[in-house]
Amino acid sequence: MERHIRRKHGDEVMKATFKEALKGLRKTPKDIEGLSILIDGMDVKKLEELDVDLETAEGMARMFNEVFFRGDWRKHVEWIKRYGSREQRREDIPLIERLMRENRKRK
Repeated sequence: MERHIRRKHGDEVMKATFKEALKGLRKTPKDIEGLSILIDGMDVKKLEELDVDLETAEGMARMFNEVFFRGDWRKHVEWIKRYGSREQRREDIPLIERLMRENRKRK
């Protein structure tokens, strides 16, 4: 049964579960909208496959970027500008811009 759910319904079930969890949070409509957008765009398989150090800010940023923005750093920054907290805008955007520059240098 578990294998069937993962193979046939995995992405949809995980996204639906996350969205259901949002209902229990005390968030503003803007927060809920922003989180729903993330969930809708989520690459569940990438979440399972990704190997990054989630104990570092860089690792978390890379995970978010790959899983929720499919590697598009600009979309990541735009999402933070629109839905992120003041702290996220102050701390995360400079980090993401640095990671964008590093990725460009590698290519």
